[in-house]
Amino acid sequence: MRVWISALALLLAFCGSGLAQPNGFWNDMGPGRLQFPPPPDPEDPDPRFSPSREGPVEDILFQPGINLYGDAGAGALKDLSGSKGSQLCLPIALTHGFAYLRGSAGFPRLARYRDLDRDGAADTPRDGIRHFFQACKTDREVGTYYSEVAGCMRAYMAESGYRPWAYQISPWATEAPPAYHLASVRRVVDVDEVRHHVGARYLVVLAVGFYSFDASTKTFQREAGHFVNLYGYRHAQAWGAERIVLRIVNNWVDYGNRPPGRMYDEIAMERIRPRDGTTFPREAAYELTGPALSWSGYKTMVEGLFVALPL
Repeated sequence: MRVWISALALLLAFCGSGLAQPNGFWNDMGPGRLQFPPPPDPEDPDPRFSPSREGPVEDILFQPGINLYGDAGAGALKDLSGSKGSQLCLPIALTHGFAYLRGSAGFPRLARYRDLDRDGAADTPRDGIRHFFQACKTDREVGTYYSEVAGCMRAYMAESGYRPWAYQISPWATEAPPAYHLASVRRVVDVDEVRHHVGARYLVVLAVGFYSFDASTKTFQREAGHFVNLYGYRHAQAWGAERIVLRIVNNWVDYGNRPPGRMYDEIAMERIRPRDGTTFPREAAYELTGPALSWSGYKTMVEGLFVALPL
């Protein structure tokens, strides 16, 4: 059984060490508060999701080997933090994603960032985060509205002299690419949507929601959200639309002790199958499990994709 979540919760994604809820409830669920299990070795994936025995496999990885955790994480930008900590996951994800497009994907004209830190060095990762904090209207207390993200991405690409292409794919999308119907993007994200956009090697940002479970009503309540970068996947043909293994760069994780080719995590995306009378939100069809995105007492659900490509 599924129900629609509240209209305000549709629009917001909250991230960092202070995660706000639309009803004013705070959850200190950020990296300083959680005890994450050690990340698995990417070369020794979770055997539950090993496609080697399940027929033809798509295996895509193009992460750029950039670690923003130490150099430009929330600890370095305390003036942008709110009363409960950092809400910078979207500015960090866009800084990371556009660094990939500029440095690895053949778009060198993407604009350099001004010295917003006023430290004498322009175009640093911190300057990028400050740029997107301003451009995407990120709020120090609650984070970034979903409704601001695609426009913010398009504005940066247009300022760089490119014809911008950037859109949201989620049940709350409000605009479609030219010549496409709104229904093509106003939809629940599924495995094929991920395979299409990640397979094309676009800049892809995954929006997730964290939900607590009320055992008395058998329903889930959205508590907070987060943005991560998507840079690949593994998918066995036999899995169909049921599951896929995502390669993500999560700005809650310090990848500094890994070689550049392994600066990512693998997380499982599996279709939600309600049972025992449990009611799930209609806007979420898939659950995520894996390092730094799942812990006891909460379910992490896919809420949307934000995709961009300069033209």
